[in-house]
Amino acid sequence: MPQSIPTDTQWMNLARNNISEVCGEFGYMTDINHIELQYNTITELCGACVKSMGHMNYIDISNNQLSSLPMEVTELSNMTLYIGSNPYSCSCSVLWMANWLNISTATSVVKDYRNVRCKHGKRQAVGKAIFELTKENLDCFGFPIVPVVMPCVVVALTMIVGFTIFRNLDRIKFFLFLKTSIRLNEDDHEDTDIMEFDALVAYRYSHNTFMIWVYYLQILYLYIYIFTDPYIFPKNLSVS
Repeated sequence: MPQSIPTDTQWMNLARNNISEVCGEFGYMTDINHIELQYNTITELCGACVKSMGHMNYIDISNNQLSSLPMEVTELSNMTLYIGSNPYSCSCSVLWMANWLNISTATSVVKDYRNVRCKHGKRQAVGKAIFELTKENLDCFGFPIVPVVMPCVVVALTMIVGFTIFRNLDRIKFFLFLKTSIRLNEDDHEDTDIMEFDALVAYRYSHNTFMIWVYYLQILYLYIYIFTDPYIFPKNLSVS
């Protein structure tokens, strides 16, 4: 992006300038209402950048190298938007985009929605306009095994290992005491007769509570990862 753009700029044509990144560039330019970025090499448009463009009347980011768009574009309204002729990669993750482009308010904003097409991805989707895509085209009927099962396996193994260590903690402590003379007791004892058996001191109830909280946090992680990830459960937008 050009440096030192006046903050009171209202109209800007940056087409064909070999611009590759625009993230966070327009937050301070509150007066600009028209921007043209077509025919550049922009590969990514971040959500923060899209939000900073929300006050504009005209945005053209067609004919770039965008493979996807952030979901914040669904918040744009009362403007003219061009996003076509980009090499979009189509999988189940763009189902929200297909739904959005089928909404009347979206098609009134995106003037070139028929040119928003798949360049890469599922064979049956390549070449199609994204607004025409369905679950059948994207093969979205199957449950996403890898992104869902793998975190579950990792968390399950962690819980099993943690539970096994917890259940055999006294034996582990005794083993360490015999091999290294390390005492893992919670209290310091000055009595030499007691010190000989310090390795057998078991953890108290507070450690049971600790393990329970560890399990709760792992379950919370699974919930956040699985049920809030739009790539696993794409956002569905209602057609009005």
